[in-house]
Amino acid sequence: MELVAGRTEDGLELHGVLVPPTDRNFATLVHVHGKCGNFYQNYFIRVFAEECARRGLGFLAMNTRGRDCLADMLVGESVMYLGGSLERFEDCLLDIDLMYGMAAQNSDSVILQGHSFGCEKVLHYASQRDPRVPLVLLSPSSSRDVQVSYSGQSVEEQLRVLESLPSRLEGEPEWVDMLPSRSYGVNESDAKYPIPVTRHALVDLLHSDAMNLLDFVGDWRPRQQIDRGFVYLGGRDPYITRAPHVVKKHLGHLFRDVSVMEVPEGDHHFTGCEKKVVGAVSAWALQQTQANRIDSEREG
Repeated sequence: MELVAGRTEDGLELHGVLVPPTDRNFATLVHVHGKCGNFYQNYFIRVFAEECARRGLGFLAMNTRGRDCLADMLVGESVMYLGGSLERFEDCLLDIDLMYGMAAQNSDSVILQGHSFGCEKVLHYASQRDPRVPLVLLSPSSSRDVQVSYSGQSVEEQLRVLESLPSRLEGEPEWVDMLPSRSYGVNESDAKYPIPVTRHALVDLLHSDAMNLLDFVGDWRPRQQIDRGFVYLGGRDPYITRAPHVVKKHLGHLFRDVSVMEVPEGDHHFTGCEKKVVGAVSAWALQQTQANRIDSEREG
């Protein structure tokens, strides 16, 4: 296991941890954390690193520009503030481009894994870059459902209000433009808390595909289905507000072939069942490695 760093196309320096695969024939699992998260805090990250190393798989977990709520980061030689309170959803493509490229240096097969809000990021990446990239979705929740529940307004109503507000003081940095705590957050059974956010960042999020990708009851459909996916759904996950059959129906629209693991006792971070979930994900990842190898031999 080694600490790694790289720069995105727009010059942002990101850091993470890499477990190299046994050889190029083994896939590397690339983990994308959730809103205001990071690459190291959740216990299951350690379990993934250990299990992937045991099976010969690679594992790469890196901070994105949405790490923590507010964080100082290097862009070129300059320091600037970014984080989950400021990030633009579309910029996740730049972060994942870097991670994918770093993983591809060691593996012929790369699997993207998202947790929580990271699920929408990897889904967006596959839909915009390459639907053949296998995806793992851990605790996918609807950004639309969560935000409507928290704010008590539809996305369209929120946008009308936000876009009518005056901009921040001219010449001031964006982070001074934070909205009141009632503007953005989570209000689902055991999970209740505000998330700091600027007006510009929230407007961007509400306009983005993040509002559609996991809108389990909406009419939105991807331009092209993603080839293969593995999805973990916890029965005690407060962020998943729709019934399992509704979620699985939507997943059928997103993927050509999807494996769904339902764990009744599992929560958003699959606390207490980390080894069960990680074992299932890594076994599926090995299957994708074999499938990709067969596909390559046929093409050759």
